[in-house]
Amino acid sequence: MKGFRILWIVLNGIAVMASLLSVHWSPDTLFEFPYLHLLSIISLFALINLPFYTAYERMRED
Repeated sequence: MKGFRILWIVLNGIAVMASLLSVHWSPDTLFEFPYLHLLSIISLFALINLPFYTAYERMRED
């Protein structure tokens, strides 16, 4: 369980850095059309966290 949480924190940290770099590299499109960045950041976190949530629920059931 400890390794599971460490992996979750590391992957979410990478996702945060990737979203910050995305905003940093294209600030002009962020202010003209911010919804694309917000949608991509939300999608990134959803794709990363979905397997963790399902695995965590299965681990809690056992």
